[in-house]
Amino acid sequence: AAIQADITTTQHSVSELERQRQALLAGCDAESQEGDKTLADQLSDARSKAAECDTEMKNLSRKVEHYKVELVEKRKSAKTAGKEFQTLEEEHKRAKASVEKLEKELSAVVYDESREQ
Repeated sequence: AAIQADITTTQHSVSELERQRQALLAGCDAESQEGDKTLADQLSDARSKAAECDTEMKNLSRKVEHYKVELVEKRKSAKTAGKEFQTLEEEHKRAKASVEKLEKELSAVVYDESREQ
């Protein structure tokens, strides 16, 4: 009878330990699922942020390309303007030389007319 009581007590202890073990496993599973959900949420957030960064990077790349094209156009325009300025400067020098030549001729004519009188 004492042995039967020990067996019964041991069986109750084993049943209680099994119940506690099952409770612990259920708790671990719940925590694991919660941790998995948290990790999945963090991964989803990270992917969203990465997508936003990719979009922003593409937008910035487009802007850079636009500015490069604009810069090339402005350089061409500046080069053309520089050539035009140089041409105008040369024309100005020629016109100035012509005016000086005409002034000398006029002075000579005026001098000649004054001598004839």
